[in-house]
Amino acid sequence: MAVKKSQVFTSLSILILGLFLLSVLGSASIMKYYGDKKETEQIESKVVIALFERLEETILSRATSIATTTALRATLSYVNDTGTTISDFDTFFYHLVSRGAMSRLYTPSIESQDLAFFMTLKNSSVIIDVSEELSSTQFDFGSDKVIIQGFNINSSVPVGSVSIYIENNGAINETLFLLIYDDNESIAQSKLLFTEDGWYTFNFTNSYVVPDPDKEYYLFLTAPFDASSNAYSVNAGLSGGVTEPYECDLFDCTLATSTIGSGSDDILWPIDFYLGQEIMETSSIYDTVNSLSGIYLTNLGVNLSIELQNISMTQTTPWTVTTNCNYSITLGKRTVWFDNVSMDLESSTSIIGLTNPSTLIQDIDERTIQKANTTTWTEETFLQHIQDKTFVFNENATSFLQRFSGSTSSSSCCGIESLINASDVDDINYTYVDYLYDFGAGECDGGNELYYTSGLGDFDIMTFKLDYPRIEFYNIPDMGGSIYASKHACDIS
Repeated sequence: MAVKKSQVFTSLSILILGLFLLSVLGSASIMKYYGDKKETEQIESKVVIALFERLEETILSRATSIATTTALRATLSYVNDTGTTISDFDTFFYHLVSRGAMSRLYTPSIESQDLAFFMTLKNSSVIIDVSEELSSTQFDFGSDKVIIQGFNINSSVPVGSVSIYIENNGAINETLFLLIYDDNESIAQSKLLFTEDGWYTFNFTNSYVVPDPDKEYYLFLTAPFDASSNAYSVNAGLSGGVTEPYECDLFDCTLATSTIGSGSDDILWPIDFYLGQEIMETSSIYDTVNSLSGIYLTNLGVNLSIELQNISMTQTTPWTVTTNCNYSITLGKRTVWFDNVSMDLESSTSIIGLTNPSTLIQDIDERTIQKANTTTWTEETFLQHIQDKTFVFNENATSFLQRFSGSTSSSSCCGIESLINASDVDDINYTYVDYLYDFGAGECDGGNELYYTSGLGDFDIMTFKLDYPRIEFYNIPDMGGSIYASKHACDIS
């Protein structure tokens, strides 16, 4: 479902861009027919102002909403995959929204030869040609083992494609990825389906990677993380094949291998590759801005630069999360410029239908956030609450966002909770509140009282326990009928 939603969001953003460009391209084309410089500048000014206004009103607002909603789903998939909490949620989420990536460790291991590849610009002129003459040396990659090759380009023309000779070592046909990195951040990526041994060309025709001659870059060749570490192999070219003036210092311009997830250096690694799912795809702010900048420059001759300065996600209501982003925007053409303008945008996302982080971390009774229809507790509504696995607001419970870090602290504005059916979990001395079960709270340690809750009909299992604040919250002492609570034997003082 997450993949489909991401694809819908991306298509919708493209539609918005397309409709907007139709509205301004007409004005831009008029500039060609004005010989008078003053009149041309006036039209340029109107176009640039219109572009800036539409950025704030429609495009960037929508891009922020798409990026944050998709990043939430990717975060839940990560928690489900790892079964661990996220200690620094703000940083983790910032990397996801801005780059669709997560911080991982790696340490390159330098090899003796160069990767056999050649790179072209968008006008198809060859910039780097390591060697099409293959040596007998091969290097394996797959799963979390990647191939790395440093390079430098003395050009300001965008990268067009990179071709590499790849062989199969017995893996099934899979999608392979090639990323271009600047420092520790991926600035472009291309993917293709491997079918048989041979030369493969990764195209970057939709990416605007304009190399800086003063910077070093490197390629990362990777397969899905569910492949084996030696699923594929690449041929090495002749050592020292990168020729003047395209020499580089990174890795001494030689091939390197590394295992992503271990080492001493940080790198922002696309979370989709780690999860083996296309969730973020091109939904990050960087991807949107990269595509948008290319469209503006190519079709309108307008320069656009957008940097996400900071991002924070908070809750002020139980059932929604709010994302606040600050952008620095530079937009202009010749004499008309908006230079480093600060823009604040806010986006709200409903948590209804999202998976509960707590039960993913605990690996028990996975459930989605669904709101209970009542807060008036009777035998019928209490049993329905357990059976339907619904959530209810409780100011003494923890919020949706707090759950990612494993916090059990109360949130007066946004606390929510659900009750676990005793038959779905092991019988241990914890309260059967979803985020507290097996989290070290409510256990029989002499400081917390636990109560059996009996008379639950189909849920009448003697192991069902609640802490005393929940006994009161759900009105069990005054409920009447067959449901009643009795103190747990281990907690009698």
